[in-house]
Amino acid sequence: MPIAAGNRKLVLEGYEAWLHATDAEKSPYAASLFAKLMTDFGSANYEGMTQTEVEAVILLPE
Repeated sequence: MPIAAGNRKLVLEGYEAWLHATDAEKSPYAASLFAKLMTDFGSANYEGMTQTEVEAVILLPE
């Protein structure tokens, strides 16, 4: 299922804000942790996306 550009933008903005708030650095580990936290470890959706989709959006090259 394609991910809407608006949803991708919201996830990336949320990720950037989370990195800033936690003083974390961009990394695959940070992307994975953000996805887990935002989806309650896979039991909920974030901006209509699953944990795997959120992580994939963050890790896609810009």
